[in-house]
Amino acid sequence: MRYIVTSTILFALLVSPIIAEDKVELGDSKSRVRELLGKPRGIMKKGKSEYWSYQRGIVRITDGKVSYTNLYSEEEARQKEARRRAMIRSRAEAERKAAQERKAKIAEGNTLKDEKLNNAEFRSLPAEEQIASWKEFAEEYPKTDVSDVITALENGEMLPLEAEPEKEKTESELLSEELKAKEDELEALIQKAKTTSAGRTFRLQYLQDRKRLEGEIGELQMKIKEVEASASSTP
Repeated sequence: MRYIVTSTILFALLVSPIIAEDKVELGDSKSRVRELLGKPRGIMKKGKSEYWSYQRGIVRITDGKVSYTNLYSEEEARQKEARRRAMIRSRAEAERKAAQERKAKIAEGNTLKDEKLNNAEFRSLPAEEQIASWKEFAEEYPKTDVSDVITALENGEMLPLEAEPEKEKTESELLSEELKAKEDELEALIQKAKTTSAGRTFRLQYLQDRKRLEGEIGELQMKIKEVEASASSTP
């Protein structure tokens, strides 16, 4: 029993210095601090004291001896470094997203600016209303410059856009629309006949209407071909 106790005490005496070997204590010399922690990142002098900066904290040395320290353990240092790296990654990701959002906002603003400038209805509004609208736009899209537009409106240099006249349809287009209407009418008639169980009178009427529509469709198709052929031969 005495042997076991003695061995335990001896082991503790041998291990304790090893455990405390890298721990800076009050009263340690400069050389001891350098031996344990290495060269400091920076040294700041204030009065009789020097403040040695390390990754793990600060060591204050007064009259050549350690008078204060706030060093934390290596495990705490690793955790702190991990948190610092995570914060850097998070900040970088946030900045990347913010840059993408700014870029998208600028693109959206430029597109809307072009749409407003080419909108005849908007351009026909009184200048005061347009200016107010552009000022609101500038607040919403500060990266899209509209100062030149506002200045032009204030100076009476922005004239209303004339609405483009509706393009007159060609004979071929008019005939094609009529043909489409007849084809739709015929399709509706056929579908009705499929879903309706009626007598002889309905059947006769259906056949007459179908024959009429098919004839009209055929005539329209011929007219369209003639018109297109005539148009292609005209210099």
